[in-house]
Amino acid sequence: MLSLINSRQLIFYDAKIMVLFIIILKDKHTMNKKELINAIAEKASMTIEQAEAALSATFNTIQQVMVAQGNVAITGFGNFTTKLRAKRAGRNPKTGEAITIPEALVPIFKAGTQLKELINSTKE
Repeated sequence: MLSLINSRQLIFYDAKIMVLFIIILKDKHTMNKKELINAIAEKASMTIEQAEAALSATFNTIQQVMVAQGNVAITGFGNFTTKLRAKRAGRNPKTGEAITIPEALVPIFKAGTQLKELINSTKE
């Protein structure tokens, strides 16, 4: 189901999983992890344990690739990547003292075209 390319990119090519994520995202309320697992189990005809294992494996794989500063590209859904944010000047909110905020890697998610179109088509 998962394929590593150039050890820095991860592409999900199982369309069924992408469709499940899109169907789940149509719900209008905030969904927690337990609800997400239950929805995956129901929609994919899996046990809750299998759905939890699949979701955990997905999240763990995405995290591992991002820690290695790689890119996870899920065609039609979006891209998970990291970006180096440069050090910058800031202020301590309590004292107003000038401080230097160190550079940091930050996680970035950019929605794919199909996901954007799906979300915008449900506004009507």
